[in-house]
Parts: sequence; structure tokens; C-alpha cells
Amino acid sequence: MTGGPVHSLERARLAVLALWVGAVAFFLLAGAGIVFEQIGDRNLAGLVNGELLGALNVFEGICWALLILFTVEGFRNRRGTRRWVRLVGAVVMGVLLAVYSLGLGPRMERLRSGVPDFNVPAEQDATPQRALFARDHALYMALLGVNLLLGLGLLVEGIVREP
Repeated sequence: MTGGPVHSLERARLAVLALWVGAVAFFLLAGAGIVFEQIGDRNLAGLVNGELLGALNVFEGICWALLILFTVEGFRNRRGTRRWVRLVGAVVMGVLLAVYSLGLGPRMERLRSGVPDFNVPAEQDATPQRALFARDHALYMALLGVNLLLGLGLLVEGIVREP
């Protein structure tokens, strides 16, 4: 890439994507598991991971705001299909972020308070909150993973030079 405002916007867009994807990948691949492994107590580890996820979600929100800004500005200065791929990808990532951070996250916090002890194996816990929490947690992680893959796809798409 050479200089100029369009290329500077594209470099900034790619940097934001790299930061977002890297933060999510670190949390999924290392952060959450290490917390549970080192703390041992599932109740406390869950609280710590909940706080980490909250901070990650704020970081993701900042990344999304910058991503959409750089993507829209780049959209105005480019032609072709790739600009639409970038715009739709950024919008979808924002929608998914809103669903898991503003919808599922707070719901999981409410459900967590109704579970007496996460150290008790799930199959021995008959509280409906435990089953609902497990379902929401699985959906949260799946949507976070989809956002990771979308971000990675947009990052690779931006690195590959246009023909």
C-alpha cells in the first residue's frame, strides 16, 4: 500500500480489526481457561471471567465504532464489491456484538445470581437458572466465535490486494 488518505484509512481499519480479533482470540484461547484453572473455585472464576468479558465487550464496542467509521469513510472513497463486503461485515459484527454484550451478557448475570453453587456439577443442579445460564453461555460463546471469524475474514480480505 502506498500513502494517501484512502490507504491511511485502510491501514487504520486493518489495525482495528487486528486488535479486535486478537483480543477475542486471546480471551477464547487463553484468558478464560487460565482463570478457571488458576482460581479453582468455579463461582469466583466465573465472576472474574464475567468482569473480563465486560471489559472485553467495552473494548469491542470501541473497536466497532472505529471500524464502522473507517469502513464508511473507505466506502465513500472506493468502488466495487469489496466495499460492500467490508460494510456489511462491519454491520453484522456490530449486530452480533450488541446481541451478546447487551442482550445475553446482562441476562447471564441475572441468571448467575439464581445458581447457588457452580462448583456443583451441572447434572446435579436442578435449578432452571443453571440450564438457562448454560444455554445462554453456549450461545454467547458461539456468537463471539462467529465475530472472531468474521473479523478474521475481513482482516484477510483487507490484506489480500485487489486485482
